[in-house]
Amino acid sequence: MLAPTSFTAFEKGLPASTNPPSPSGSGSSTPYLNNVGKPSRLAILTSGGDCSGMNAAVRAVVKMGIARGCEVYVVREGWEGLVRGNTAPETTATPKATPERRRGGFVPTYGEGELLKEGEGEQTLKDRYIIRVGWDDVRGFASVGGTLIGTARCAAFRETEGRRKAALNLVKHGIDALVVCGGDGSLTGADRLRAEWPDHLDALVKSGDITPEQFLSNKHLNIVGLVGSIDNDMAGTDMTIGATSALHRICEAVDSISSTASSHSRAFVIEVMGRNCGWLALMAAISTGADYVFIPERPPTAEDWQSSMCAVLGRHRKEGKRKTIVIVAEGAQDCNLKPITANEIKDVLTERLGLDTRVTTLGHTQRGGAPAAYDRILATLQGAEAVEAVLTATPDKPSPVIGIRENKITSEPLMEAVQQTQEVAKMIAAKDFNAAVGLRDPEFADCLHAFRATTRLNDTYVVPPQNRMRIGIIHTGAPAGGMNAATRTAVRYCLCHGHTPVAIYNGFVGLLEGNVAELSWLRVDQWTTRGGSELGTNRTLPDTDLEGVAAKLAEYKIDGLFIVGGFEAMVSLDHLEKGRAAYKALRIPLVHLPATISNNVPITEWSIGSDTSINVLVEACDAIKQSASASRNRVFVVETQGAGCGYIAVLGALATGANLVYTPEIGITLKGLQQDVEFLKKRYQQDVPGKSEGRLVIRSEHASKTYTTQVVTDILAEEGDHLFDSRSVSLGHTLQGGIPSPRDRTRAVRLAVKCIDFLEKHFNRGLEGYELDPIDPDVATIVIEGPGIRFAGVKEMVHQADFKNRRGKTAWWAPMVDMVALMSGRVDLNAKPNAAVAAGTRPLEAGSSSSVAAEPPKKKPTVAQRRREAEKAAAAEAAGLCSLDHEQFGDAIKDCLALEKYEVQRMCIPMAMDVKCFRNLFGDNGVLISPAVYDDSSEVVVARLNNAQAGTIWGVSKIKNGNRYSSVHLASMVVILWPKKRRAEALANHALLPRDGRNITLPILTTALKQGLNVGADFTKVIGTLAIKGAKEPGATSFDLDDLAKVAVPNHEKTISLGAAAAGRWARVKASNQSNPNFHYNLKELSLERLPYIEGWRPSHAETNLLTLPPMIFRIKAANPPEASEAEEGGLVETVMDLLFKKEVPGTLPCWHGSEGCKA
Repeated sequence: MLAPTSFTAFEKGLPASTNPPSPSGSGSSTPYLNNVGKPSRLAILTSGGDCSGMNAAVRAVVKMGIARGCEVYVVREGWEGLVRGNTAPETTATPKATPERRRGGFVPTYGEGELLKEGEGEQTLKDRYIIRVGWDDVRGFASVGGTLIGTARCAAFRETEGRRKAALNLVKHGIDALVVCGGDGSLTGADRLRAEWPDHLDALVKSGDITPEQFLSNKHLNIVGLVGSIDNDMAGTDMTIGATSALHRICEAVDSISSTASSHSRAFVIEVMGRNCGWLALMAAISTGADYVFIPERPPTAEDWQSSMCAVLGRHRKEGKRKTIVIVAEGAQDCNLKPITANEIKDVLTERLGLDTRVTTLGHTQRGGAPAAYDRILATLQGAEAVEAVLTATPDKPSPVIGIRENKITSEPLMEAVQQTQEVAKMIAAKDFNAAVGLRDPEFADCLHAFRATTRLNDTYVVPPQNRMRIGIIHTGAPAGGMNAATRTAVRYCLCHGHTPVAIYNGFVGLLEGNVAELSWLRVDQWTTRGGSELGTNRTLPDTDLEGVAAKLAEYKIDGLFIVGGFEAMVSLDHLEKGRAAYKALRIPLVHLPATISNNVPITEWSIGSDTSINVLVEACDAIKQSASASRNRVFVVETQGAGCGYIAVLGALATGANLVYTPEIGITLKGLQQDVEFLKKRYQQDVPGKSEGRLVIRSEHASKTYTTQVVTDILAEEGDHLFDSRSVSLGHTLQGGIPSPRDRTRAVRLAVKCIDFLEKHFNRGLEGYELDPIDPDVATIVIEGPGIRFAGVKEMVHQADFKNRRGKTAWWAPMVDMVALMSGRVDLNAKPNAAVAAGTRPLEAGSSSSVAAEPPKKKPTVAQRRREAEKAAAAEAAGLCSLDHEQFGDAIKDCLALEKYEVQRMCIPMAMDVKCFRNLFGDNGVLISPAVYDDSSEVVVARLNNAQAGTIWGVSKIKNGNRYSSVHLASMVVILWPKKRRAEALANHALLPRDGRNITLPILTTALKQGLNVGADFTKVIGTLAIKGAKEPGATSFDLDDLAKVAVPNHEKTISLGAAAAGRWARVKASNQSNPNFHYNLKELSLERLPYIEGWRPSHAETNLLTLPPMIFRIKAANPPEASEAEEGGLVETVMDLLFKKEVPGTLPCWHGSEGCKA
């Protein structure tokens, strides 16, 4: 799923004066005020093509807006409705005239929400398009497909006069904040309206359509975009609202077609939507195990695409496949931009291969249906973020669009995203297909590579014989949807590389019993759509017989092990790593792919199987809620699995609109239950008589040993009095079964490929004689962390694990508990209006069991604890700091983080400080430091900080001048200490020198320094001669990097700007595997390379040689006389090396960091 890691409603904190009304409130609230001191009026409209999830976005915006104290409106029929406005008088009275609607201190309904949901709006609300809504007017919206407030194409809005009418209608209603949910065309229109706003107001006041008072009170219009599109074609975001649900519809259809295709040995050509974007087609092909796919961004390279396709599909038939599935996007074309149609493909398959072929066009079925769980959650989080963004926008800031990167909600300039989206079509038209693919999200390129590698039966990807491996594949722990998809991908990816995939059946028990077999390409063909575990899995760990496990791995000649599973798999990885000292057979690369419905593996924010489980939960709760609503006054307590982790319960509650959620992390108290009963009573009292809805309470199975599901149900039934009764439902192991969701399938494919690449890389390193690297270990878990994917070493995983409760120490989804409370009306900020608001919301009353638990009262420290604190304080005082104090460090990091406000991924910050300072800052804060033992002689020391540690140590949650960025949400921060010298490994990482850093000769060095640094041959000869003299073997004619480092080759990074450094680093991290599959850019390379050569740095225009050295020395001497004069004593060459290439100016950061105090 996704983390609300930049959800500003929770991370920023609310203004002290903001006390929005809520269903449980007292009725007196201080609304969010606009620029003239009036309650802000906010509207939302949906425009363009409809998609599932739009209603969830409308619901979230309405409820978040009301919670923020705004008056909220919906605009029917998109831009068309805004242009038309309200020409008929309102048919309902205001709330003041109908006090029966104002129950419990808030307005539950203005009477028209039900008309929208039941489809009566067209008649009853005719000629009224801008409708004010209350809290319950959007009740039940989240589970309904399409958009209940309507959408329409609007030709009038494309003209200036039409936009002026829209502006007039906004001014008439006093609406100064607008959220638009639609595609790039709708969002472009929104930004144009905002840009023209001053001109529209001038014209309207001159024409007398608005008064001067209206002109002054509506001087600014704030707009925020939400991307609603099934095509998933918007740049700047990995996923758009509606795309996942559309993919569900396609996969359901293709899964059904596959069975009949196999029965009759037929071929099916299935056309899906996607005019300029092949995301749906590609992901459907990955998810369903299709044989061939046509997409606009990557057409067949050969002009004779018919022969290429027939060669691939004919090979599949020769292998024994009974069915052929080809998926084609509606905008597919060949390399000459000639359209490729489904019927044309059908004719080719019939005539050339003699296949009985059918064509199925899915059409608008892709747009309909109930939203998938992911779309409901995404729309809810983005809708809430949109309200925050639109209310805090200023006239000088560009309009933002809310998106998501991997697992992090983001905000990007709207028009930049639109322009980049339109750039894809331009690249396709220019036949620059590589650029078109590069403009898509990272998942697109990864899945395209994975699909090709797992469907082609040729020698394109085969590695040399000496690099081929026998890779073991094993499942451990409980079954989870997507395990089989990962296994199928691993098997086929191994085969396409020439490796041998070895299946280990029934976990480590099966390994000990010899249940091992090689798998073929065809054997795993249909595994993608199967739930559970085809290999079999159990919870037995390898430490039951570690010696036997090692013996069996040696017996079957396993060169690398791919473990798929949950928390037990991580523990197994730890056992195997610890056993390496005793058993040589365990000294092989080991990688773990998290797969568990509980999503309880440390560090990673997502595990295979969790999305499937939540979709099963959502479908069950939709049915349960129907029953509850039919009874009008029934509360269902739904028990979920999850062991000691409340992830399923919380995400399920957010997706289903549950009113209460209980998790193991928070627990259940008697006082909390009393408050929950009172809350439910208030909500039923506030319902319109005769129209109460059924309500859900979701409880994780281990939320409490005392207050079981049945006990909670009985308490609610007993205390509900005449207002409501209660029933319970336990979903049990149904959450582990079912067909895997498309999201679990695609991520399983993507991550499995990366895992096999990981095993290959470390196996090849072993062949080349590299020693084990603590920074880039060969025993790791692949994790999704914030907006990035990386491999975390097993020691890091264990360090972040809570073994008692079998979960991670940090629950990234904890703020979503408050979101559930907010969306259910559980939050009341009026309780303590002047108190600091923790996490952006405050529970109804402190101690409520359905809110995030408050901090427990601090216990009085023991004598031993006081002694340790005193010792730590004394040690810190003795260690001291270098010339940069704590505040200066913090400011420098804040400046660095502010480079990319909304997209801080993994900050890498080299620093010049002494070891005592480094140890004082990081040693006692639970920071993971590698190597664990270090001193002044260490080459490099790396400290990895998580979000909380970075905030504690550096104070990065706030930026100077009161601006707040998402720096507090960075996935991790890597601080690198270079105690003495820096190694010259950048040139090797750029392939300007041999990658292994060995056998460097003078000609090689001359070419490298000329290309990389523009250093003249005469100066290079001096450097190379010194390096040869320092070589380990007397009389050597070559040298290694270690020898070169002794004479301190220049660090090229000092020639670039701050912005270029940051941009280059992130661009390389994102694009390394795409541009060069053989170049693995991991933490070690990140720390040693310093800056990617190809992405930002360029050599100096002026050559550095022995003739240019004297002027350089004079300039340096003028800028830094003390160091220059001291260095001159050593001679010309020594002076230049010391000042330019070796010495750091004491008390400053390296130049790339942008420190103004740097004198280098």
